[in-house]
Amino acid sequence: MFSLKNISIKTLYLSIFSGITTGIAVSIFRIFIPKVMELSKHILSAANNSLLNSLFFILFFIGLGLLVSLFTHIEPMIGGSGIPQVSGILSNKLKMSWIKIFICKLLGGIISIGSGLTLGREGPSVQIGASIGQGISETFSLKNEERNNLIAGSAGAGMAVAFNAPISGIIFSIEELLHKTNSKQFIQVSVTVLIAVLTSLFILGSSPAIPIET
Repeated sequence: MFSLKNISIKTLYLSIFSGITTGIAVSIFRIFIPKVMELSKHILSAANNSLLNSLFFILFFIGLGLLVSLFTHIEPMIGGSGIPQVSGILSNKLKMSWIKIFICKLLGGIISIGSGLTLGREGPSVQIGASIGQGISETFSLKNEERNNLIAGSAGAGMAVAFNAPISGIIFSIEELLHKTNSKQFIQVSVTVLIAVLTSLFILGSSPAIPIET
């Protein structure tokens, strides 16, 4: 039977805090991607009007490329989707600076996806969430099991907020990252994911994560 007696008050509070923080961070991620897309479309449209605008268009996207390259130079672990890196942390095969991951993945993801590259927001959202869970677990010196649960829960929370899909976030955390479950893991992961989604709903509203024009 699942019971709150299986989880400490400290862990429960940290799961809630991680969920709130992940909800805010990934909501910001979702807010700014379309804004950069709109800016990119505007610059592309203006490039058709004059040679000077065309030159600005070229320089603008070269600048974005250099900026993303700088982020990957500062923190190489943000390359790719980020999900394998999260798995590496949970299996103690990789060590990463959570603060550099958080900043570089958040800004780099917004620029890369917003500029029109064929990238999705699932992987970046997962790694952003995991970096938050890692940071909180290190700050409060959690034991290995609680640390892994918080990182996996925050990673699943990132996915859940990215697509407004809490059940998918919980299943992803348990099946793909932890590969097993018990009552303690299920409660900690579920609390983190659900709080993150509620936080994002407060910020973004209940509109579809991927709107489809009819």
